[in-house]
Amino acid sequence: MAIIGQVLAEKLFDNRPRLGDSLRIGTVPFTLVGVLDKKGQNAAGGSRDDVVIIPLATARTRVIGS
Repeated sequence: MAIIGQVLAEKLFDNRPRLGDSLRIGTVPFTLVGVLDKKGQNAAGGSRDDVVIIPLATARTRVIGS
């Protein structure tokens, strides 16, 4: 399962994401379970909307590999 920010919703799903849509991080498939509200820039000027949130255990074992 994954939650994405608005920037990724626009880029990956043409700003029309639906719950249950699929996305991949590398070769690992995830199911979209939510989209965050638009937050804008952080103090350093970077986007807070260009994020993917996945379970930590999944990130460690399947995405990052530890």
